[in-house]
Amino acid sequence: MQMPDPDRPDEARLDARRSAIMDAGFPEIEWPTLSGMIVDLPWLTTFIGLLPVALFAAGLAWLERDPSVDAFVSHDHPAWQARELARETFGLEDPAIVVFAEEPGTSAFNAPTLAAVDRFTDEVAALEGVEPGVISIGSENAILATAAGDLEAPEIIDPYAVDPQASLELYRQMPALARTLVSENEDALMVIVPVTDPNRAEEVTAAMRDLAQDLAPPGVSVHQSGVATMNARLAEHIAGDTRIFLPAAFVVIGLFLLLALRRARAIIGPIVVVIGSALSAVGAIGLFGSKYYLITTALPVVVMAIAVADSIHLTLAYQRARAQAPKGTRAQAMKAAIDKVALPIVLTSVTTALGFSGLAIGSPMKPIADFGLVGAVGVMVACVLSLTVLPLIQMRLADLPPAVVRARRLDGLLSRIAQWSALRPAAALALSAVVVGGAIIAASQVEFDYERRNYFTPGDDVLVADDLIAERFSGGNILDVVIDSGEEEALLTAGAVRDIVALQQRLEAIPAIGKVTSYGDAIGLMHERLNAAPPGALPDRRDAPAQYMFLYEASGDPGDFDAQLDFTRRFAMVRGYLENGEYSSTKPVIQEVGTIVEDWSRESGLEASLSGRMAVNDGWMDSLKASHPFTIGAAVLMVWAATFVLLRGFGPALVAMLPVLSGIALLYAAMGLAGIDLAPATSMCAAIAAGLGVDFGIHLVQELRSRIARGDDLIAALSGNYVTVMRACFFSAVSLGAGFTVVALSETPVLRWFGVLIAFAAIGSLFGALVLVPAIASITSRKWSSSNA
Repeated sequence: MQMPDPDRPDEARLDARRSAIMDAGFPEIEWPTLSGMIVDLPWLTTFIGLLPVALFAAGLAWLERDPSVDAFVSHDHPAWQARELARETFGLEDPAIVVFAEEPGTSAFNAPTLAAVDRFTDEVAALEGVEPGVISIGSENAILATAAGDLEAPEIIDPYAVDPQASLELYRQMPALARTLVSENEDALMVIVPVTDPNRAEEVTAAMRDLAQDLAPPGVSVHQSGVATMNARLAEHIAGDTRIFLPAAFVVIGLFLLLALRRARAIIGPIVVVIGSALSAVGAIGLFGSKYYLITTALPVVVMAIAVADSIHLTLAYQRARAQAPKGTRAQAMKAAIDKVALPIVLTSVTTALGFSGLAIGSPMKPIADFGLVGAVGVMVACVLSLTVLPLIQMRLADLPPAVVRARRLDGLLSRIAQWSALRPAAALALSAVVVGGAIIAASQVEFDYERRNYFTPGDDVLVADDLIAERFSGGNILDVVIDSGEEEALLTAGAVRDIVALQQRLEAIPAIGKVTSYGDAIGLMHERLNAAPPGALPDRRDAPAQYMFLYEASGDPGDFDAQLDFTRRFAMVRGYLENGEYSSTKPVIQEVGTIVEDWSRESGLEASLSGRMAVNDGWMDSLKASHPFTIGAAVLMVWAATFVLLRGFGPALVAMLPVLSGIALLYAAMGLAGIDLAPATSMCAAIAAGLGVDFGIHLVQELRSRIARGDDLIAALSGNYVTVMRACFFSAVSLGAGFTVVALSETPVLRWFGVLIAFAAIGSLFGALVLVPAIASITSRKWSSSNA
């Protein structure tokens, strides 16, 4: 594109008409006291810069990991409280599940497999970290009646003489065990292993895997799943990601710094800033009493990528000052650079920190809120380091020969984009409307959804086990109903048993629920066996269930029903197995179950509440869905308010926010096009993007207003140092994008999406900064002037 000819009167009038961005609100930045202190008092400056790093890094000593999904759940949610009641009452924890599987169609009721399951049931209970109550057909008894009319409860697997045919016949007398402990085709056997702490089960799940593989006969495959196993697997991912992320981030960020600063020694200072800010952010986790959650794995890379931007702006400003005054001293050039960029660096750091703070304020989920809080710490520490330690290092290492200070091709391209946008604002806005409009259409396809399987890559052992459980059993997605009769022994009456079985039958009628179990199954079997009653018949006499239970306890293990009926006979558990664990699929099921339970509770007079993994997941996803607009709105509003106050003008603040809007639009468009759901990790992206995108706008608007305040017309203001600022924004965006794509190396798909989405947001914000800012400035320059007059 040709530059305007100043001798042509029509272009002169055009320049004059478009150069009316006046009275910038801030005068040319002159902070001689600050820049003098930084440069002339190096020891004091270094102490001030490193002090917050030392304070926050001390928190590394108290760092703890928590890879569990439960960390996202509010502890005052009814489903959480009901599950805690179930844990305390029935001793139920999120277990590990081990399956011994024959080839499809091959019966698992053979002597080697039965012996292996029976022995595993006994030996796994002795492992450290395993709680009492291991359940398998090796721990279960059948319910039979003797010729004398008494109950007997023989073990399904006789540990002294394994008899496959006898075990098969006894198992078939217990229909409640079908598709729960034994697969539908009887070709796989399940063992349910409760663990002491499902959130820290790496060692115990590894030990039980080794034990199962040692005991499994040839031809029998061992599969391990369950929440405890998944948490342990996620903990392995966190450890693996941490080992990969940091070295990869250093390499990628270092390469882009070298590309931007064009001297190997010049990247040492920015690397110091990157390391210090990342250490501070991670240390703040321990210092604030938080934990290293799954999503926190990405935190060091996030902070490192953000910290690069300030380093690039300061270093390029210093190099330009050296080129403009080659006979001046390094100290003079650095003071000039600090005077030029100190205020924009502070402004952008504050607004980015406020974007993170939007997560801390708006999200009801502690991992997300804590991510926002410690992310803000990392950003502000990067700001401090960039204005203290970094200048001292760059004065000695970042000099460039004057001939190579300018990146002629890139600067020329950026200059042409800015001037085209300013001279043809209608075309620039039309292009932006097409891009943003298309992004909004694509973004409309985004949905809230969650599936724990998405935390694992296809083919992962956990997913293979989960698929096998879904295919051969009733599924591993548990939905519980906890029942409280209000008084002891009240649930061992005929009326209570009938009510429980009626609820069970109503739940089994829901197509998405594969199977429902309760203690009513056993009472019905006892009634059938003792009275030769037809299948499904229930006792009529009020005290019959209590008498049946007394007879059973005389011959069997009194603890056999502990997982379904508490010792006082006041609380009971009805457990359903869902075929699908996806939030969008389970939501209507849980709503229907909730309605059934509410009606049943009113009819029976027994209090009932939803519990289990599916109810808990549904609860925290509902909270996320409800809070997401508020979280994003809070982040954007806080960023805009800070920008408005700091720039002291509605128009300039609005223009500075344009990169935010374009970045968020492109982020959601990428989600819609790729079919990425809004879930805990991805829900944070827009708030982070809000803080990042405004950085570009603030730097460019501040430079533009500064030039206009000195009397430059708009076209002149879009040249010279404005192009240098554009180049800094360009490299900042590219470095941000590249830094965040490091997260795509994660073993966890949701973290990959998180990194890629933030990278898309950075590119979208860069588009808004390069194209929209000059175009809107051209159109609204007079309004800016009048609003600040």
